[in-house]
Amino acid sequence: MYRGRAVPALIGAYLYGDYCSGEIFAVRTGSGRTGGWRTVAPQDQCVYLLFGEDDTGEIYVLDHKGAVYQLVP
Repeated sequence: MYRGRAVPALIGAYLYGDYCSGEIFAVRTGSGRTGGWRTVAPQDQCVYLLFGEDDTGEIYVLDHKGAVYQLVP
C-alpha cells in the first residue's frame, strides 16, 4: 500500500507488478469492493521483481537486472 507523499493520487492504493508485461498497477479497495485499478508504470522492457518502502512511505522497485527505481509522479 502506498503511504508516501510524492504521488498523492496513489495514497492508500495497493501496488502490484505483472511479471510478464513489466507493468506496475495500482488498485483501491473500500466498502467491500475493489476497483479503480490503473497502470502506474507502463511496460518498458523491465521485469520488476521486488517492491520496497522507505521510512517515509515512498516506494522503490528492483528490476531483474538489479536496477532500483523510485516511484515518482
